[in-house]
Amino acid sequence: MRIALSIAAGLGAALAAAPAARAEPGKPIATCGASQLELVTPKGGDTAEVRGQLVTPKGKWGFAAKVGLTRVGKRTRTIAVEEPRADGGGASPYATQPSQVWLDLFVDEKEKKLTARHASEGAPDPEIALTLTGCQLGEGVDGMLAALAEPPPEPAGCDAAILKKTYAPRVAPLKLAAADAEREARALCEDHQKTLAARARLEQRLADQAAQQRAAARGKALLRVEEARTKAWEGVDACVAKAAPADPPTAAKLRAAEEKLRACYDRVAPSK
Repeated sequence: MRIALSIAAGLGAALAAAPAARAEPGKPIATCGASQLELVTPKGGDTAEVRGQLVTPKGKWGFAAKVGLTRVGKRTRTIAVEEPRADGGGASPYATQPSQVWLDLFVDEKEKKLTARHASEGAPDPEIALTLTGCQLGEGVDGMLAALAEPPPEPAGCDAAILKKTYAPRVAPLKLAAADAEREARALCEDHQKTLAARARLEQRLADQAAQQRAAARGKALLRVEEARTKAWEGVDACVAKAAPADPPTAAKLRAAEEKLRACYDRVAPSK
């Protein structure tokens, strides 16, 4: 009995001396007065999470949620979080946690704010329409969000590996001498970089547009925001499908096709 008590006492002392388990440290995304958002990127490839302490009319809402998607617009930063759960102690202002929340940061100097939006799917699912002003972004937040965003559909640049894999096959049907084929492939690649920049501008514009529409939307209108974005891309994709070079291909036709492709993006995302 004495041995058992001694072992138990020793275990108790060891547990008391051991440091308490700590949550994964987070990096600040934004601070809006008494409201904060931070990003947690666990090691080992686990899904990134957002931790929030947001002030609502009914009290502070502390939550942790998985990152569903991120977008970096020109004037906005968007994070869609999924499966939020209570975090940080205290009573939640909502009877249940929403299934998903759109968090949009507006970063213009004249209007730095954070909006949180969720359309209720019926009681007790809450309707969330928070707008928090006076926000400051955390250091390096754009890089953190960009790293979590969907990767571009094709790599940028014109290094030797990209030329060989992507552009050499496009000029192969021209049956040029080796030096001429390499020169034509590089010229096509360099021209295509302008197209990639146009596509990136379009991505930013549609990200900004969706965030602005969500800020003004309530209820079922929130659901139509992403539907409108999808339709916009469907229109672009239809335009892209028509930009393929005509057969038989020539160097001039390849260049003309690239201009048509770029126009598909520039029409809805002007450079200015």
